[in-house]
Amino acid sequence: MSTYLFAHIDKILAKIKSTPKNFLFLDYDGTLVPIAPKPNQALLAQDKRDLLALLCQQFTVAIMTGRSLEEIKKIISIPEIILAGNHGFEIFSPWGSWVHPEARGFQKVISGLATSLEEALKPFLGAWVENKGLTLSVHYRLVKERGEEKIKSIFYHTIEGHKEKVRVTLGKKVLEIRPNVPWDKGKAVERLSKLYEVPQGHRIYMGDDETDEDAFRALKEDITILVGQKDTTAAKYWVKDTTEVWLFLKNLRENR
Repeated sequence: MSTYLFAHIDKILAKIKSTPKNFLFLDYDGTLVPIAPKPNQALLAQDKRDLLALLCQQFTVAIMTGRSLEEIKKIISIPEIILAGNHGFEIFSPWGSWVHPEARGFQKVISGLATSLEEALKPFLGAWVENKGLTLSVHYRLVKERGEEKIKSIFYHTIEGHKEKVRVTLGKKVLEIRPNVPWDKGKAVERLSKLYEVPQGHRIYMGDDETDEDAFRALKEDITILVGQKDTTAAKYWVKDTTEVWLFLKNLRENR
C-alpha cells in the first residue's frame, strides 16, 4: 500500500541528495497539469516551465506521456528535457529520435480504426477520436453520463476484428488503443535508464493513470509517486493533486 509522500518528505529528500545521479520521470496530463475537458486546454504555465528548466540542471528529466511526440514537443519546448510520447513508443532526446520498430507496422490499423470510430461516434456530442499515429484515444469526458456505456459498447464492437493486433487501456474518461507489442512506459523507462546509465534506486517517477502503473511496477527499487489515490497501485507514495506535485518538485530543486 502506498503512503502519503509528505509524511516522509525528509527521508525521501535525504535519499535523493545522497545519490548524485538521479533520473526524474514525469507524466504530463493529471500530473504536471490538471486533466482538462480537452487536451489542448491543459497548458503549462511559464513559471512551471521555468522550474522544469532549472530541474534539468540537477537531474536528467523525461516527460512520459500518452500524447504524440509532436504535440508534447510544442507544449514543453525545453531542449534539455527528454520526451517520450505515445506511452513510450516514440522518444526524443539530445542523442536523437527513436520509434519502436514494431509499432510502425500498426499505423495502418490505427488509422483505419480511427476512421471507423469517428463515423460510429458521430451521434455522441462531446466524444471525439484522437489519432496519434502510433496510438489512438477515444475521449468521452464531455459526454453525458448516460451515453458513456453506449460509447464503450460501440468502441469494443468496432475493434472486435482487430483484437489480436491492438491492446486497449482504460484511462480517465478515455479509451486508448495501442499496438499489441510488449512495450509500455515501464519498458521505455528501462531503455532510457540504460542509455543514460542511471541505475536502480536513482530514479523518481510521478504519474496518475493506469499506463503509469507499468512504470511503477518496473521501478520497484526507486521512488514512485501516484498523483491522487486509488485502491490498488504499485506506487510507493502518493500526493493529493498536481499542486502537491509542484510542491514536491520545488522541494527537489531547493534540496539539491
